[in-house]
Amino acid sequence: TSQAWTGYMNVFNLDETYAFGFAYGAADLRATATTTSMTLEPNIAIWTAEATNEAWFDQSAASQTANKYIEASSFIEDNTLAGSDLTFSGNVSVADLGEGYTVVAFVKALDPASDYATVVNENVVISSTGDFTTSATAAELVEGYIIQYGFTVTGPLADPTDTTLGSVVIGEEATASIDKNNLLEISIYPNPASNRLNISATETIQNAEIYNILGKNVMSVNVNDTKVSLDISNLASGIYIVKYNANDKIGTAKFIKK
Repeated sequence: TSQAWTGYMNVFNLDETYAFGFAYGAADLRATATTTSMTLEPNIAIWTAEATNEAWFDQSAASQTANKYIEASSFIEDNTLAGSDLTFSGNVSVADLGEGYTVVAFVKALDPASDYATVVNENVVISSTGDFTTSATAAELVEGYIIQYGFTVTGPLADPTDTTLGSVVIGEEATASIDKNNLLEISIYPNPASNRLNISATETIQNAEIYNILGKNVMSVNVNDTKVSLDISNLASGIYIVKYNANDKIGTAKFIKK
């Protein structure tokens, strides 16, 4: 609560094409900040406020049926961080969002000289309890960029009567600082990749997950080996995030599917 949290909603059609976006209060997005935590919940206001709006809901359906889904971002904007290394970390104590919802923690930079295009987007998918971290370097966060860090909840429009929506609760990181020895050293190649993505580590990887840029899980595999080759031929071209873990070591990496 010592920081000014900003909210923004990107809206997508069900075929994942972009529809529109607009500023939306962080509290109205159900991003609730206290002095020690942030609670993230699916937005329920649209379900009630826009029920008769054909831009949001299929008016010919027998029951209320959404024709959009949303990417609800709650973030802090601090341009004094330009030109500095920035690490955003925390601890997830609750992670029980309902089916279809994903949460991402991010560090972003927008370029005002290029129509505010997102030129840096370092992020990590939050899908379980425990510590998370994501970082951007001073070389990425150059002077003149708009610097943001925060969270995105992506998923369907939420019915306020649904008792299974759940939440994600985030607080201060459990450890005083990031222990680099607790991060899994890994190689991902080739990058960009066309048909297969190879993952190699110095110790046994238990599992790996692939998420698209909207935070949707598109692949989950049990590995239990120091290396694995994944068939990604069916994935659409674009940017993806690999999340991997081995015991208590966890990390993410980005790759491009050609």
